[in-house]
Amino acid sequence: MDGAWWPRSDDLTTELPDLIAVLGFRLGPVDRVAYNVDEWTRAPVELATGGRAVHLDGHHRQPPNTVEVQDTNRNKMALLVVPSQTDPDHAHAIVMAAAAPNNSSTVDTLLEISEQDRGSHTRATAAHARWDSRAVGLNVR
Repeated sequence: MDGAWWPRSDDLTTELPDLIAVLGFRLGPVDRVAYNVDEWTRAPVELATGGRAVHLDGHHRQPPNTVEVQDTNRNKMALLVVPSQTDPDHAHAIVMAAAAPNNSSTVDTLLEISEQDRGSHTRATAAHARWDSRAVGLNVR
């Protein structure tokens, strides 16, 4: 991981503009953000921010709790995404650990997620997504 990000919600279009602005100073103009669609509310294919369009590349193969940010020269940064509901003190500790020089911790280690917990979370997220997709178009009163 090249760093960490602690968004305040699971709304990518609300959270990304500030991240893109900050990373633009390090990378240059941001062109693309890859994210895991199971972890965010539905997002458009492009996001207008900072006077430019940024392509949002949502897919299931993006590793959990990560985003990949790419600039116009194809330079990339991989960021750990600290879940928005994380306690502020714990989130700060995770971000600082991820940003430490020569840090080689895995996402799961930084987030203190066991392999069993990751599997349970992945199955629960997939089930929720299936439920949401089946519920589209229903008018429940």
